[in-house]
Amino acid sequence: AGVNSLFAQETDAAGNTGISDAVVYTLDTTPPTVTAGLANDTGTSNSDGVTTDPTLSGTAEPGRTVTISNGSTVLGTTLANADGGWSYTPQLADGTYTLTASETDAAGNTGSAPPVTFTLDTTTAAPTLALAAGSDSGTLGDGITNVTRPTITGTAEANSTITLTDGSVLAPSAVGTAVTDANGNWSFTPLVSFPDGTYSVVATATDPAGNTSVPSAPLNVTIDTTPPSPAISGSAVLTNQPVQTISGTDGLSEAGRTVTVFDNGTSAGTAIVNPDGSWNAANVTLAEGQNSLTAQQTDAAGNTGTSAAVIYTLDTVPPTVTAGLADDSGSSNSDGVPATRRCAAPPRRAGR
Repeated sequence: AGVNSLFAQETDAAGNTGISDAVVYTLDTTPPTVTAGLANDTGTSNSDGVTTDPTLSGTAEPGRTVTISNGSTVLGTTLANADGGWSYTPQLADGTYTLTASETDAAGNTGSAPPVTFTLDTTTAAPTLALAAGSDSGTLGDGITNVTRPTITGTAEANSTITLTDGSVLAPSAVGTAVTDANGNWSFTPLVSFPDGTYSVVATATDPAGNTSVPSAPLNVTIDTTPPSPAISGSAVLTNQPVQTISGTDGLSEAGRTVTVFDNGTSAGTAIVNPDGSWNAANVTLAEGQNSLTAQQTDAAGNTGTSAAVIYTLDTVPPTVTAGLADDSGSSNSDGVPATRRCAAPPRRAGR
């Protein structure tokens, strides 16, 4: 290998010798050195091979053509600049690839860089989110709770970072972050308690390649820690009617909820709260004597309110009345024969 200066020499029959001009032959059997790598590894580290950008870059002999291949398929070519640097952005769909960069020098030697394996990931889906069942204290799925630090759960691409934001007027600020596990599941519980109110929580996911999703659909969560305030109308009642209709009031927001009337702690009847907040529990049967009645209602968030007690006294026993002769003067004091009194004749008037 190297430079070879070749010339031809001939001696004729008369003994004259002629020499040709030299021709230089350079022997080069060394393939060119080519380097290649991801120009921008956007994943969780700069060497994890996960990226949103498939651009390769490297070095080769200045001015030479670099060929980028995916297996036996040529994706394209580019020229190395005067310093030997080159870059090329292949058009690829998301997926995992092993690409090679090669160059053929002037001598016909071909050199290739070590293969570059990477995963191209240019999109990620918005996360799902829901109020965890254990934090939904009222009717499951209604988003109304009395838990002031409710847990929110959801799914997204595995090993993604979830950023939750509250877009409500109460607290339009970042709520916190969570990381999905290998199966894409995540959960988040705020470190501080939220005051009563309605919150609109949205989430975005940033995957290991660095893609950030569009915001999720909002999750509306209403925190309500205030119990309802049912009340029984009227004050203490004395009655001889064992079946009563018990009436009362509740908040207007409790319309449609069920009020239960308790008699000395035992359920005695129910009623539905009307749109105006009134309610009437029919056919409440009282026990003889004092009945301590209370009204109890549980709201949509699971808060339970109990009224003050109203005493209903049922008295169905007629009074006891006694009667008898004040003076039984007969042959015994129990023969029922009273003494007979005679009335004296009135005096006559004069002249009659």
